[in-house]
Amino acid sequence: MLIRPELQALRSNDAPQRDAQRAMSRIHQHWREAHCGAIEPQLARLAAGEALDQLPALAALFDPASDALQRLLGPILQSVLAQMAAEPISLSPLRSSVSEVQAAIVLARSGTTALILQHFDGAALARKARPASTSFLATETWERVLAGSGTALRVRMLGEGHNRAELECSQIGLTPGQVLHRLGRSESVILTAVPGSLVQLKLQRRIDCIEPVREYRLVDGALLHQSAANLRDSRLEMTATLLGRMKRRDAAPLLAAMAEERGAASLRWQALRECLGLDTAIGFRTLCDIAARAGDPLQAPAAALPAIDEDAPRTERTCPMPRVIELEDSRTASLAECVDALSAKGFDPGEEDSLLHAAGWLRRLGNDDAFLGDILIEELAHRHREDVLDNVYGPQVVMLALRGGEFFVRANIWPAAEDHLVRASGGPSFVLGTPHDHNFSFLTLGYFGPGYWSDYYEFDYGDVAGYRGEPVPSLRFVERSRLEPGKLMLYRAHVDVHSQLPADALSVSLNIVQSTAAQHWLDQYRFDLDQRSIAAILSPGPSEAFLKVAVGLGSDEALDLAHRFARRHPSDRMRLAAWDALAAQAGDVADRDALWRDAEQSGSRLVAMEAKARRAELAVNRS
Repeated sequence: MLIRPELQALRSNDAPQRDAQRAMSRIHQHWREAHCGAIEPQLARLAAGEALDQLPALAALFDPASDALQRLLGPILQSVLAQMAAEPISLSPLRSSVSEVQAAIVLARSGTTALILQHFDGAALARKARPASTSFLATETWERVLAGSGTALRVRMLGEGHNRAELECSQIGLTPGQVLHRLGRSESVILTAVPGSLVQLKLQRRIDCIEPVREYRLVDGALLHQSAANLRDSRLEMTATLLGRMKRRDAAPLLAAMAEERGAASLRWQALRECLGLDTAIGFRTLCDIAARAGDPLQAPAAALPAIDEDAPRTERTCPMPRVIELEDSRTASLAECVDALSAKGFDPGEEDSLLHAAGWLRRLGNDDAFLGDILIEELAHRHREDVLDNVYGPQVVMLALRGGEFFVRANIWPAAEDHLVRASGGPSFVLGTPHDHNFSFLTLGYFGPGYWSDYYEFDYGDVAGYRGEPVPSLRFVERSRLEPGKLMLYRAHVDVHSQLPADALSVSLNIVQSTAAQHWLDQYRFDLDQRSIAAILSPGPSEAFLKVAVGLGSDEALDLAHRFARRHPSDRMRLAAWDALAAQAGDVADRDALWRDAEQSGSRLVAMEAKARRAELAVNRS
């Protein structure tokens, strides 16, 4: 990646970035206080089950005749764009997600109910294969088309039988002002084509957080996949499994309560199995209660369940680990002591004394074999609170400490291939088999279980631009090895690449992760090992999402800023996002080709190579 002087300076002094983010936080807070006073309470009431037509502030956002949406969006668009113009390294303060096709901005949220702005890129959508399946989940959704147009496939479930559903498909058009409403149990909408870009306002609430998500094949209605309806259940299931493998007998009463309460069948079943393994008496009483409960979906399997599941023996393998830090220390430290010590001295993996200081405290924390189980049991005890188990990293991460933005401490749970969550959701859901580097350095320690395996590689970060399909001749295999219990190692930002493989049995690692303001602008990559090439950039940021949405809405300020960022932003990734946003607004194929021709000469190798690929796609579409 080309690191321009502005970003290079941030790596040694990120104070300007932190100042810019404080300004963004003030903008966001002022907007919430001045313009979201009615929206946020009504969002909570919608989440609690009230009808939308009883919530006038929310309902007005979906009335094309009302100016309520403009009054809500205008101030935040104007203020954030102005801050981005003044400080190009500013990051949008709104929670967002970005993929090749979609950029989404969360305007407001209450529990599992959210108000979201979505931007769809038609050219990126056209590059994707037509979907062969669709999913149904217990949600209620309202969508209002704000700008652009498109076509979509509406799929209705007419009936459902054993592992199969009767599906009815029809094509619908999407035009500005149109409002769609659907119940996700029986209807889904699949976007199929967008000429340019499409921007929608989406309001969605979960009707039932227990009912699983069901995926069916479009051609014949066959059930392909069924999974937990939310990350919370996935995390609880993983927690229950881990406490069982840790042999935390004190968790048995909580697991028994989980097994008997209303909830997802897969979560209750896992809780029951682990309870039986920890405390036969408690587990057997719970088993008998469930087996005698008429109408309980677990009644039949509970009656047939053997007393205790035993894990099959596994063959141990040993391999040397790369970048191991040999540091012996038999002392133990609490999480609070570890965090206090790191806070006092900081964590800079590039400075040897700081690295070894942090490694020593991670070793002492890892020597306490009870602290993580204690935290997980506390989480189970408070599992009904909305703020518990909520983090942006997904169900396998336990966030242990955030301190001042300079570092954070986390635990990662790594399931084995035969564990239910991997079988239900697939390895990619747990970053298994996804070769990637990191845009941050971190220490990791094998804490529990045999540890996950990885194929390790190294590459020269400065030699790549980051475009899709870019050859990486420097990518070189190092070894296959395992993060065994007690092994302590450093992952180096922009150097180490690994493709993780399942652990032989459920395992846990502890991390101390460096967190700098500059890292948001430094790219992280996914690799294609077969082709020895870049497969994708994994680290798009919130400002890219904000700019795409603002341009898609037709904001003159956003268009001006996109033209400026396309040629002069310190981040080549942001330059490409600006070109993509502008191309989506181009009138026809000839206009888009002319724009990408200009992009080829804009002074960025990443942009030039992506522009060349975009022009090739346009040429194919014309022929």
